[in-house]
Amino acid sequence: MNRRPLIPGIIAGLIAMGISSFDFSFWSAAGVGFLVFIFFAYLVKLGKTVPILELMLLISSLQWVFGAHQSYLFHYQHYKYHMYVGRDEYMSIVVPGLLAFALGISLLYPKYNFDRVNMALERFTFKYRNVPVYLIVIGVVFPLFRAFAPPTLSFILFLFGNFKFIGAVLLLFQPHSARKWWATTLLITLTLLGSIQSGMFHDLLLWLALMFSFIVYRMQFSLFFRFALVLVGFLFVFLIQSVKGEFREMAKESIITGKTRNEIFFELVSNRTGRLDELLSDEKYLSEMNVRLNQGWIISAIIRNVPAREPYAEGETIIEAFRASLIPRFLEPEKKMAGGQENFRRFTGLELGEKTSMGTSV
Repeated sequence: MNRRPLIPGIIAGLIAMGISSFDFSFWSAAGVGFLVFIFFAYLVKLGKTVPILELMLLISSLQWVFGAHQSYLFHYQHYKYHMYVGRDEYMSIVVPGLLAFALGISLLYPKYNFDRVNMALERFTFKYRNVPVYLIVIGVVFPLFRAFAPPTLSFILFLFGNFKFIGAVLLLFQPHSARKWWATTLLITLTLLGSIQSGMFHDLLLWLALMFSFIVYRMQFSLFFRFALVLVGFLFVFLIQSVKGEFREMAKESIITGKTRNEIFFELVSNRTGRLDELLSDEKYLSEMNVRLNQGWIISAIIRNVPAREPYAEGETIIEAFRASLIPRFLEPEKKMAGGQENFRRFTGLELGEKTSMGTSV
């Protein structure tokens, strides 16, 4: 792959690192520099390929470096979701870990020519025109059975539910197809409405980001337009996060108010959109948004707790996760439940509600 388009990103990252080094330690500045670089790398590769690795590293950098950086810089405080160790101690562990993570997946991830992938998918969808439709139907219908299925089948049905996104992406590669755009629009609308009903927006945002990458690739937008779309995407995420907590509380009272969840959600979003400039200057709101973005508080709690109170696991959790993925629950009923509560309590030393799912971070 031609690396020359990444040179502006490298230069921008080094400049950001140099500027940050006047106020922060080396590893803090390196983290800021890498975040700027990976944002440029994602933007440049968007449209030339489907930059899944860059998207993964961008999300990781935002959650592990940027969120923590903002907490230290603006002294955001929360009774629980705050940084438990100092900036230098945190960044000296997390930033080298992030760089090693980036190096590892860049070296070990199989290289491929996406132009060949593009042609292969076009041939496949031309030959098997109805396969994408079948996948969308499976993805829409199978999750309906989750309410009646035994717990052992719930995750399998969840996986089948994701087939609809694969079908929608395959439709994008179908040459001269008029149905791909209405199918994509319908699917995104259904996913949004489903997220509103459940009050959970994580899957919506991740799948939208992935589908957005494929749409941009097929449409071949200009760099400026890609940049504008990414900014709109960040704004959309900000709006979703800004209303999520209030929406969940108001949704509980929907029977009393007589409003549907959809009405409550869109009213909140409309209200936030009209007050966007006010929100972007409101320290309380920015602090709340950063709490939702920042995964660093979990990592910092682990740094404080391990090995001072809890010894290193010496690979135990990795072996356990690998074993659990191979052995079905009916053969090993005692294996850990999904949700991460047990590991979270063990390694952070913090309590967690029984109905709260929270992992310990990669």
